[in-house]
Amino acid sequence: YPTNKDCHQRITLEENVAVKLTFLEFFLESDDNCHYDWMKIYDGGSSDSQVIGGKLCGTNVPEQIVSSTNELIVAFHSDDNDVYGGYRIKVETGRTQNIHF
Repeated sequence: YPTNKDCHQRITLEENVAVKLTFLEFFLESDDNCHYDWMKIYDGGSSDSQVIGGKLCGTNVPEQIVSSTNELIVAFHSDDNDVYGGYRIKVETGRTQNIHF
């Protein structure tokens, strides 16, 4: 991935369908506090939504992420130094469960 990037990818599916992200590859700059290069997954259609899994960085492949709604935002930031291999994410759909009595 290039340096000095701020990218936001919004994923929107049909109503009552959850977004499921599976990380196939994950190679970002490693730092205990993820200050340099990082990713955040927002559980909703804006960057004001709750972050799922915290700020992600390093080379440990994150656990699968499932949204609580039909939208997610994948935010990625890189600083002006080292570059790594980046990431590859599989996006799948899943039905949200509605329980009726």
